[in-house]
Amino acid sequence: MMNLNRSLSHINNQWFSKPDAFAFIKKDLENQIRIKKILNLFNQLKKSESKLLDIGCANGFITKEFVKMKYQAYGIDISSKLLKQAKKKEVKVKQIDINNGLSFSNNFFDFIFAGEIIEHIQNTEIIFKEINRVLKKNGQIIITTPNLAHLPDRIKLLKGQAPTQIQPLHKYLKLHIRQFTHSSLNQILRSYGFKIIKSQSTIVVFKRNLKDLDKVTKYSKILANLFPSFGASIIIQAQKKSSI
Repeated sequence: MMNLNRSLSHINNQWFSKPDAFAFIKKDLENQIRIKKILNLFNQLKKSESKLLDIGCANGFITKEFVKMKYQAYGIDISSKLLKQAKKKEVKVKQIDINNGLSFSNNFFDFIFAGEIIEHIQNTEIIFKEINRVLKKNGQIIITTPNLAHLPDRIKLLKGQAPTQIQPLHKYLKLHIRQFTHSSLNQILRSYGFKIIKSQSTIVVFKRNLKDLDKVTKYSKILANLFPSFGASIIIQAQKKSSI
């Protein structure tokens, strides 16, 4: 299993270290809305000099916003190349393969952000145990991941087609190892000592550009607010209530 973890980590590292690895975010409406919601949540939570860990921080394109909010922002990633860029944004960086755990002391962080990372991890148990360990009592985590059960994929399953998140030939979705729904992620967090504060989404997608699937052409924000389980992303805010 450890050799498999290392192999998967290496593949992810190769992809996300590419200069254009995150170029799709600039044209992806859903990702732009997701990032805006994340920053709004952390802006409401912020306390002076609170320690915040960004798991899978990449080049710090989101972590730098936490720095601006006056968090003591730490960023971890497997890519030394990306961490060099994050460090220039005043992020405290550490190179870590999270399949092997988090090399921080117990109860170290006030807040944790895990954005679009848990779907890339082979051993889900390790990461949730470690998040619980390094987060302070009553500390909070905001975690995001693609929704396996978003509306278009429910329709695909009814037609006997494979959901988007498990396409083995997609240029970057093929890197997703574990997929989640709102209910499954809520259940996992509760089982690892967390209380769910808020579960939300971004947009309900009706149609994408057939030539460029990163571009959404028909969608609804209102339906995503009313029925987050149908939305494209899972965004969960949870609080640590007990150690495990």
